[in-house]
Amino acid sequence: MSLQQAPLEFFGHQYLRQILVLSILSHRQVIIKNIRSQEQNPGLTDFEMSLLKLLEKVTNGCQVNINKTGTRLIFRPGMIDCNEGMPIEHSCHLGRNITYYLEVVIPIVIFGKTVLNMTLTGNTDDNIDQSIDSFKSTWTHLIKQFGVPDGSLDIQVKKRGYAPLGGGIVQVMQRYAKKLESVSMVDEGKVKRIRGLLTSAKVSPQLTTRVVDKLREVFNDYIPDVWIHTDHYKKGQCGDQPGYAISLVAETTTGMIFTKDFNYNSQDYKLPEDLGQRAALALLDEIFSGGAVDSSNQCFALLLMALASSDNISSLKIGRITQQSIAMLRHIKQFFNVQFKITECDDEVYSSDSEEEDAKENEDSQMNESESEKSESEQSEKQTKNKEEKDIPTFPKTFIFSCIGVGLTNISRKAE
Repeated sequence: MSLQQAPLEFFGHQYLRQILVLSILSHRQVIIKNIRSQEQNPGLTDFEMSLLKLLEKVTNGCQVNINKTGTRLIFRPGMIDCNEGMPIEHSCHLGRNITYYLEVVIPIVIFGKTVLNMTLTGNTDDNIDQSIDSFKSTWTHLIKQFGVPDGSLDIQVKKRGYAPLGGGIVQVMQRYAKKLESVSMVDEGKVKRIRGLLTSAKVSPQLTTRVVDKLREVFNDYIPDVWIHTDHYKKGQCGDQPGYAISLVAETTTGMIFTKDFNYNSQDYKLPEDLGQRAALALLDEIFSGGAVDSSNQCFALLLMALASSDNISSLKIGRITQQSIAMLRHIKQFFNVQFKITECDDEVYSSDSEEEDAKENEDSQMNESESEKSESEQSEKQTKNKEEKDIPTFPKTFIFSCIGVGLTNISRKAE
C-alpha cells in the first residue's frame, strides 16, 4: 500500500476508529465527510479529537486536517515510530474510557519501530467501553494466538478512575512484532473456570461482598470452579469518583476466553445485587452465543487475521456477529482487498433440530406399536410432550470465517 494511491472516502462517524487503524496500517490517506452534519452538535467530538492527538504522538509525520465545522476530516498517516521509544503521556477525554483509545493504538504499534511506553489518564471503568481489566485479559490472549511472544503487552493500572470524573492512570508497554502468524480458532471447547475482578473505591466493602454473593449464586448452578477477587482502592490510589465495577472472564478447555464487565451507576442499578446478577447473566449469554471469541473482540480478531501470514489460511469461529464486525469486513476489503469466506457450522451440539427429530421418531415408533391405544389420557400426554419440545432453546448459529492474510511485515522495526 502507498500514499501515492488515491485517498479513500468515507461518510459519517460511526466507524471512525476502524478507518484510522486501517489507514495507518495500509499507509493509505482517507477523507471522512459528513461527520454528524445533520445533528444538533455537528462535527468531531472532544474524545475523537483527543484520539487524533494521541495518534499524532504515536506516529511520525501524521497530518490531520479538519474544516471549521469539524464535519470533514483528511487523515494522512505517518510512520509508527512510537515516539522513538521515549515515554508518551496523554490525557484521555472523559467522554470515553481509556480502552477506547487503546483499541486503536495496540493494533498499530504491533508493527511499530520501537517499544511503546505510554501513560494514559482518564476513565478505567464506565458503561460504554470495555474496562481496562477485561481489555488486558482479552488482548494479551488474542495477540498471543497470532504468534506475538508472551509478555509483549504489559498493562498496569497505577490508579483506578471511575466515570464520569475519571482520575485513573494506566501504563502500557507494548513490544513490536515482526509479523503475525495465521490462526485456527474454531474449537471453543467447554467452559472450565470463571474468574472475576471486583474493584471498588470510596464505597463500603460490604457492597462488593453483596455483588460477589450474587455472582456465586448464579454461577454455582453451572460450574463449581468460580473465583472472584475483590480489590478495594484507598485514598490516593483512585480518582474522585466513588464506585465499583466487575470484570468477568470465562476460560474454556481449549484456551479460549469470554469476557464481560459492568460499572455501577445509580440509574441502572438500585442494589449491588442487580449489578451482580446482570453481569453474571451477560457472561452466560456471551458463552451461549458460541464462537471462539467474544462479541467485544470479534472485529479486532478479524483485523489481525487479515494482517496475518499468507502462508496458511486463518480461520475463526464466531457466534452472533456484531455490526462492528460487519463494518470491519467491508473496510478490510477496501484497504487490503482481503475477502473472507463464511461457512455455517453444521454442529449437532449447537442445534436443537436433532433433538426434535429424535422426539418425533420416538413418537412414531410408539404409535406403530400401539395404534389402537388412543385414549384421552394419551392425547393429553402428547400435548404435554409437544409443549415441552417447544420449550427447548434454539441455540444461535455459528459461522467459520476464513481468509488468507496479506502477510503484513514490520519493516520499520529496529534491528536487534
